[in-house]
Amino acid sequence: MKTGNKIALFYSAITIGVIAVVTLVFYWVSTSYISR
Repeated sequence: MKTGNKIALFYSAITIGVIAVVTLVFYWVSTSYISR
């Protein structure tokens, strides 16, 4: 495996992780706001 491919895979994993975290935070904030 080339180093470039490993870096690309690494950044793809980070991007997916960030999107997942943002989605979870947004979902938690919206549910907390609605339940109030």
